[in-house]
Amino acid sequence: FNLGEHAGYTGFLVAQMRVLPAIEARLMEGPHPPRWEERGRAAALASDLAALGVSSPRPVPMLALDTPAERIGAAYVLEGSRLGAAVQSRFVARSQPEAPRAFLDHGAGQSFWPEFLCWLETQPQEISDLAGMIAGSRATFAAFAHAFET
Repeated sequence: FNLGEHAGYTGFLVAQMRVLPAIEARLMEGPHPPRWEERGRAAALASDLAALGVSSPRPVPMLALDTPAERIGAAYVLEGSRLGAAVQSRFVARSQPEAPRAFLDHGAGQSFWPEFLCWLETQPQEISDLAGMIAGSRATFAAFAHAFET
């Protein structure tokens, strides 16, 4: 998606919306890092789409994320994606200053990533299941890839 163009940016947000709310809902089952309710970005994403006059798309099939380790792997992907979102937000701001960026800017100025890493270290049993964490991460990336391809 070319985030420098209206259609590309809108498509990017639509693809995100096809996956993110379902993953965030699944992660509410825990375990999850502190301030989890504040970390959710689905509402910010919906706000951006509404500002663009786009209705919520049909979601992609839900991920299983059955084990705590799988959910931690998915949370790692979501939390890590904030780093890329900050870069994307600056690009969108330069190329489309009027474009809504609540989703990309969500959590700016917060200490979400360091808090997540500290919390992760307190989950010895779950992170000992490295295969489960990797499976959750891969499933999350695959769900986003599917949403971006369709």
